Amino acid sequence: MKRPTTSCALDQGANHPGAIREQNIRDAVVRQLARRVRPSKSTWIVHLRSSGKNSKVTIGDCRSMTVEQAREIAREMLANVEAGEDATAPLGGKGQHTAGAPTLKDFASVFLADCAERWKTSTLKTNRGCLRSQVLPAFGSRRLDCITREEVISWLQDPEGASGARTRALPVLSSLFDHAELRGVIPPETNPCKGLRRKRSTFKAVYLGPEGFAELGRVLNTLEAEHPAEVAMIRFMALTGCRKAEALGLTRAMIDRNRAALPNSKTGAKSLWLGRATRRLLKARPNGTAHVFAKGDGTPLSPPDLKPVWEVVRQALGNPRLRLHDLRHSFASVAITMGHDLVIVGGLLGHKDKSSTEGYVHLADKHIAAASSRVGRHLGKIIGRDRKPRSVFEQYLRSKDRLAVFCSTRDLDPKRFSRGLRVWRISQAGGSAQ
Repeated sequence: MKRPTTSCALDQGANHPGAIREQNIRDAVVRQLARRVRPSKSTWIVHLRSSGKNSKVTIGDCRSMTVEQAREIAREMLANVEAGEDATAPLGGKGQHTAGAPTLKDFASVFLADCAERWKTSTLKTNRGCLRSQVLPAFGSRRLDCITREEVISWLQDPEGASGARTRALPVLSSLFDHAELRGVIPPETNPCKGLRRKRSTFKAVYLGPEGFAELGRVLNTLEAEHPAEVAMIRFMALTGCRKAEALGLTRAMIDRNRAALPNSKTGAKSLWLGRATRRLLKARPNGTAHVFAKGDGTPLSPPDLKPVWEVVRQALGNPRLRLHDLRHSFASVAITMGHDLVIVGGLLGHKDKSSTEGYVHLADKHIAAASSRVGRHLGKIIGRDRKPRSVFEQYLRSKDRLAVFCSTRDLDPKRFSRGLRVWRISQAGGSAQ
C-alpha cells in the first residue's frame, strides 16, 4: 500500500489535516521540487525522470535550506538530466567539485587500505562495519564531491532505523572525507561532516566511594569460594582501574615485578602499575595457565563468564546500573580525591590523550576550591603587608627580643601581654582551620 501523497503549493503549509505519515507538497514555482513532510521533520526532494525511470532525490533539510536555495539546486539537477548528465554533478559547485571524483563506495576501499596499518585490528573491524551497515547504504552510489552537508544532517536526523549506529558512524564518515582531502580527491575544506557533533549521551557513570568499595569487598568475599577467578578479576579491576578487555587478556608473561606491560590496549601498548595489594592478589592466583584469570579447566575467562557474577554483585550492592567499567571511573575518583594531579591519574589509567582524563576534572572541584583558599590566604597575607599594620603580637613574634625586653621598650605590662598573646594565637589558629 502506497503512502498518501498530496500535491499542492508550498504556501499551504506542512501541517495538512489529511496527513497520515508523509506528504509531498509540490512547489508552485518549480513543479519537480517538493517538501516531503513527515511527523519528525521536513526535507526538500526533487522528482526526476531519467532513462524512462522516475526517482526522488533528497537535497536538504527544510530547516537549514531555504526554498530559494532548494529551487536553485532543483533547476541545476533538472538541467543536468536534460543534458544527459548525472543529476547531482556538479550542484552549485562553481569550482567546488572535482571532475571525475569517485563514488563513496569506490573510495571507501582506498580509505580502509590506506589507514589499516595505523589502526588497531579492532578499530579496523569497527570502522569497516560502520561503513558497510550505515554509510554505504546511504551514500555509497554518490560521488564524494556531490554529498552535501544538508544530506549528512538529514541522514543523522532520520527517525527511521538505528540513530545510535549512525551517530557512531559519523566520525568514520568524517575521517573518510578528511582522507579524500589529503589525497586530493576533493578540494580542501569541503568535508560536509566538519563541525557536526555526535549526539550527546545521557548516560552517567556511577562512582563508588570508600563505603561503596568496602561493601563491594564484603560482597566479593561471599562469592569467592564459588567463583574464585571471576572474583579475583573484579578485585584486580577495582585495584588497578584497568579495562575489562585488559584484565581478560592479561597473561603471566606480561607481568614484570610491579608492572604489567600490555602490548595491545585500547590506546596501544601501555604499562599497568601494580600496587602491593594487587601483587598479593596475583601471587595468590594458581599457576599452570598462561592467562592470569582462567577457569578451572585452564581456559581464559570471557565476558559471558563474568556477566552472571557481576549481576549478583550489583544486585547485592543495591545498584543495578553499576557497570564493571564504573570500577575504572571509581578508581580515578579515589585517586583525584586523594589529591593526585590529573596528569598522574591519566598515567595510572593509561590515557594517551590528556583530554580523556579531563572528563574527570569535575571530581577535582573540591580540591581545587581548597587550593584556591590556601593560595588566596597566602597572597592575602603578602598583599596585606603594605597596607595593613601588624598587630603588636605579630610584631613581637617577628622581633628577636625576649618578652620582657619587648614589653619594656613599648611600656606594656608583661603579664597582661602574655595572656593577650595566648588569646590571639588561639584566634589565629581557628581562622586558619576554617
